[in-house]
Amino acid sequence: ELCEVCAVSYSIVDRAARRLASDPRIISLEPSSLEDVFANIVTLGTLTGHERNAGDLVASLRDRIHVVAQRRCHAEAKPRVLVLEWTDPPMSGGHWTPGLVELAGGVPVLGNPGQNSRVLTWDEMEAAQPDMVIVAPCGFDLEKTRQAAAEIPQLASYNVHLVDGNAYVNRPGPRLVDTVEIFASLIDGQVRDFVQTQ
Repeated sequence: ELCEVCAVSYSIVDRAARRLASDPRIISLEPSSLEDVFANIVTLGTLTGHERNAGDLVASLRDRIHVVAQRRCHAEAKPRVLVLEWTDPPMSGGHWTPGLVELAGGVPVLGNPGQNSRVLTWDEMEAAQPDMVIVAPCGFDLEKTRQAAAEIPQLASYNVHLVDGNAYVNRPGPRLVDTVEIFASLIDGQVRDFVQTQ
């Protein structure tokens, strides 16, 4: 139910489940933050009889975030980071994305925490003066992201990094901790193979 654009809608799942003889229970998980994702992991662990495994997973994810926080706590500056979840029209990162930027040591710009992404204007972006723009369109791998960014001449004036949004940014799951690490490496100036710098 979180987004019918990039996932199968709840109504379709509900109709399909009604056709099954086993009468399955449908659980709709709609996280809007990383903490919600962690809570969902615990919920799924409880529902499937894997509470301990779920707890261990969440603890290990929190440990990784702590490592990033420790590394970034002595940084002199916190760059202003804009995450674009779509390019035409430009749309800011919503839901968990601004929180991931903060955990990585940046200041989220024009984000929409806990809510859907929102459409931006190029004038808004220019006025916000981000130090870095991370382009991670919903559902796009790195190659499609590269193609989409190449079609937007306005991006040429920014410090732009392209990230595989489909794999790392747009799906609420344990990989969001990878995203914190990716964002932190970009903020630290360490570009790795999941990104391309323009």
